[in-house]
Amino acid sequence: RGLFDQAHKGSVFMDEIGDASPQTQAKILRVLQEGQFKRIGGGSNIRVDVRLISATNKDLSALIAKGKFREDLFYRLNTITINLPPLRERRTDIPLLANHFLMEYSRLQGRDFRFAPDSMALMESYGWPGNARELKGVVDYAATMAEDSLLHPDSFPNFLYSSGTTRRKNTQKEIPYLLPGEGDNFLSTILKQVEKNIIKKVIENSTTRTEAIKTLGISRRTFYAKIKEYGLD
Repeated sequence: RGLFDQAHKGSVFMDEIGDASPQTQAKILRVLQEGQFKRIGGGSNIRVDVRLISATNKDLSALIAKGKFREDLFYRLNTITINLPPLRERRTDIPLLANHFLMEYSRLQGRDFRFAPDSMALMESYGWPGNARELKGVVDYAATMAEDSLLHPDSFPNFLYSSGTTRRKNTQKEIPYLLPGEGDNFLSTILKQVEKNIIKKVIENSTTRTEAIKTLGISRRTFYAKIKEYGLD
């Protein structure tokens, strides 16, 4: 069963709708306009009642002007709009999000990680161009690098330190953490670094591969694909 089929009488969330291909846009529009779709290889239409929630960090009006986004789909989606300011404009959300991400990591590792007060101040002083996703990557990175359960500034990547903030002492070997512009896809790169570190630590702390797979909460196939991708054999 496909996504819309499973979501009948419910909701579907589609992230980064601005990146959808023309073919995908056409299929979404048909579901919204006609309330039905046809399965791949199927001969009959299936009716669905679905609420679609979408998100994007792009200017859809600009994409429409460039012919990269369907205007008719935009009007179908633009029923209720919620504009979420960038994280740098809502700094009071940083502690809430950071603690949430750290709780997720703690649950994965079976440990009780906490932020030192100066670590939280450091995160609140940073501009977060990558917003919540970048924050999650940094939190996971810091927890991976931490020597104990209390996350001090020493565990955080150096780029968080602004010119007016004392840069940390290099008391430990830091795993490379690319700055914006140093790679084709900054966010993807840092998240892969964090993912590799997490998988490596889980493997080291597990007695068997089966235990590691269960701790990570991924399929065996995905686990071994990641092992091969990151050279953790």
